[in-house]
Amino acid sequence: MAIAEFKQEDNLQELQQMISQLPNEGEKIITNILHNEGAEEIEEGIRVFLPESGKKWKKKKSSAKKTKKSIGFRKAESGNLNVIVGTTYNYHYLYFPDDGENTESHNGNQQFMKKGAESKTGKIMDICIEQLTQKINQ
Repeated sequence: MAIAEFKQEDNLQELQQMISQLPNEGEKIITNILHNEGAEEIEEGIRVFLPESGKKWKKKKSSAKKTKKSIGFRKAESGNLNVIVGTTYNYHYLYFPDDGENTESHNGNQQFMKKGAESKTGKIMDICIEQLTQKINQ
């Protein structure tokens, strides 16, 4: 499993200050963002890094990279201040290139799930700060 965390350069200090101004609601707002817009952003980020075999045969489902939004992904086990984005049943094969193993049939350790999630942390942080600012200014 890949984990992407917010870093200091992602305005983490500003986010922490804003949450402290909304002690009862800040955490709920962030969790809601992660479960909705954040998960969508992460899916979009992962999709950019997905490999494509280019193989085509009868009854083969389209590649995860080309699927309509959120057909190939699902949110799972989302908790407070986190979200887990996984694949749907038909796209579980994506685990193997991301797992760090190399075999004759695939190149492992591509880490596209992690790279995709990390590529969107800044944007998710911006969404969080924007919504917290709106709540504070009400």
